[in-house]
Amino acid sequence: MALEMRTAVIAVTLGVALGGCVHTPNGWRKSEPLLEVTSQKSVDDVVRCVADIWQSQGQQPTYLPSAKGATLWIKSPEAILPNSLVYSLLDVERAELGSKVRYYSVFGKSTKTEIEGCL
Repeated sequence: MALEMRTAVIAVTLGVALGGCVHTPNGWRKSEPLLEVTSQKSVDDVVRCVADIWQSQGQQPTYLPSAKGATLWIKSPEAILPNSLVYSLLDVERAELGSKVRYYSVFGKSTKTEIEGCL
C-alpha cells in the first residue's frame, strides 16, 4: 500500500475512532453505503470476487453467510487500531435476478472501482 494511502487510512480511521463512531458491521449499516447496486451475478460470485481482490492485497476477509446472502469484511490491522474496527464491509443479498450489493469503507473511490469490477 502506498505511503499516501496508508497515511489517509490511518487518519480516517483515527478520526472515526476518536470521534466516538466505532465501525462495526452494524455501525456501518446505519450509514449510507459508498456503493448500492443490483448485480446479475449470484451472491457467491460477488463475494468470491471481492474476497479474491482483498486477499490479493494482503487482507484476510471474514465471511459470514446469512439466510438472505452473505457479508464479507476486513478488520483494521492491529498496527493501526485495535483489530475490532471494521474498515471495509460488503453485504450481498439474493435478489430476484442476481444479488443486491452494499459496500461501505473508509477507502473510497479506488476500492469502490475494484468492487464494481466484480458486479
